[in-house]
Amino acid sequence: MNFQSKIFKKLNEYCWWIQAASSNPSRSKKLLINLDKIAFEAEKRNLKTLQEKIKKFCSGPQKNYLINNGDSYQSIITLDKKEREMHRQLFDFFTELMVYSELRENNFEDILFIPEERVSKPDIQAKKNNKKFFFEVKNLNPPRNEEESLITTGWYTGDINIHFKENMKKKINYFICDACKKFNSLKNVSEKVLVINYQEGIDAIVEIEPVKRDLDGILGNDYFLKIEKENNITVWRRKYF
Repeated sequence: MNFQSKIFKKLNEYCWWIQAASSNPSRSKKLLINLDKIAFEAEKRNLKTLQEKIKKFCSGPQKNYLINNGDSYQSIITLDKKEREMHRQLFDFFTELMVYSELRENNFEDILFIPEERVSKPDIQAKKNNKKFFFEVKNLNPPRNEEESLITTGWYTGDINIHFKENMKKKINYFICDACKKFNSLKNVSEKVLVINYQEGIDAIVEIEPVKRDLDGILGNDYFLKIEKENNITVWRRKYF
């Protein structure tokens, strides 16, 4: 696959998912093509910051996960724990790209990825209607033990947690605290947005009917209205993938 962006050309030298998706004409490849386009556009003003963000994925020797002359790829089961964790964190980066794309589609301007520093700051800043917005981006993933079970065995071998909502609320509360800390590290910030990208787990799939399986359906719209009011922030709930 011929990548447009420098970012994905570099990631392709190290990352299992990108090599697998590029060799497989599937939904994953369509997502990869879209992410590459987004990165290509984002690079125009953010190349240095994006290169810093992907350094953790691109250390050590380059890796080749393709087999059969590039017609196929190694199963995710063959990856070691460190490589599987890289796969998980890679989608945190992808989520930031999806937020960038949404901002462009909604006529935000001067969209910049904020460099990582010793003092933690939000991920993205942008302008709209003469206001400056700051965005903290979080992924609400299924539990690690669930993902590990699915990866290593192909199915979920644990018990269904009917109280999964409480664990979800604890994670969201952590997101809120962390986001507010980052927003408060900046001066005169009025427009503060926490973006939560949600990937449903086995518990939600089993316990919640499909039409209610987004965050508002699971936790109720009033749940987030209360959070927004108490913390003076806006919470975007998304399902990008």
